[in-house]
Amino acid sequence: MGKKLFIILLLNIILSLVQVSFVPILFSHKLYINLVLALSFGFLAVNKTKDAYISALISGLIMDILGITTIGISAFIFCTGLYIAYFIHDKFLKKYSLFLFIIPVDIFYQLLVLRQIEAGNIFLTFISFGLFYFMLKKLSKREDLYKL
Repeated sequence: MGKKLFIILLLNIILSLVQVSFVPILFSHKLYINLVLALSFGFLAVNKTKDAYISALISGLIMDILGITTIGISAFIFCTGLYIAYFIHDKFLKKYSLFLFIIPVDIFYQLLVLRQIEAGNIFLTFISFGLFYFMLKKLSKREDLYKL
């Protein structure tokens, strides 16, 4: 458990730093790819719900500490969005609800935290979710994610 938590923590620190520091400078100040939300939904899509919630909580707190907003707001939005998406996926829509539910969570996050909605941000977050999903799906088949 300790090694698994350490890897998730390290991955979230790196993605939070990339998201907050490098992405706006490399592309433009209007571009905001939500990498940590995409990673959390990627964990949820490969049936690693505990890892998804840990990732959302840790990355939300790290992003808030780095100065995005008041401490706890991002973590609350990420964890609540994951819980609602998992509930809808589990009770109502079985197949593609996780793939579609990242969009309203990202819109809500942009509206509440960034106070603007950009279609490009939503599209790039969805694309990064797809990349994380396929990468985690390959790794979870072999369980190499935690055997570094």
